[in-house]
Amino acid sequence: SLVSISCSYETIVGNVGNTLRREVFDRVQFFRRLVLDDIISHCHKNDSDHDSGTTAIALVDSFSPIQALVVPGNTRCVDFCNRLWNQSKGSIRLYPIRSPTVPKGQERVRIVLHSHNTREQIRYLLRLMKSTLCQMGMITSESSSTRSARQFEGETSSEESSRLVSRL
Repeated sequence: SLVSISCSYETIVGNVGNTLRREVFDRVQFFRRLVLDDIISHCHKNDSDHDSGTTAIALVDSFSPIQALVVPGNTRCVDFCNRLWNQSKGSIRLYPIRSPTVPKGQERVRIVLHSHNTREQIRYLLRLMKSTLCQMGMITSESSSTRSARQFEGETSSEESSRLVSRL
């Protein structure tokens, strides 16, 4: 109805919409900082030994709520998503974007952030991503930087974290 459309429009352009946009872009910046500090910094420098991909893992340069982690190779990209799904006990589903949809060697995982995602949920996702990449031998298993270790202090148990990300 026209009333619904009018209310929706007011929400989008009003204070509520502005607040939600600020929150989601804050989450995006937080996610990107953690990925760059805790995953990309531990990436193998020469990743050409895996599959036929020629590019190391990378975070696609995007500041939208739709983020993409390059995981070269169709098989590895799918394997990463499946392993993360299993590690999260079925609470987080990421989807691979494979060649030929993207150029060979630029396969990626689509990650969508929302304003309702908490920092704890994002930390949990990052922990699972890092653990999965370590298991796959794509990043070193050395411990994170001191700053990163502080960020993970006081985290909830994995069972509580699973409940937290049910909306991720």
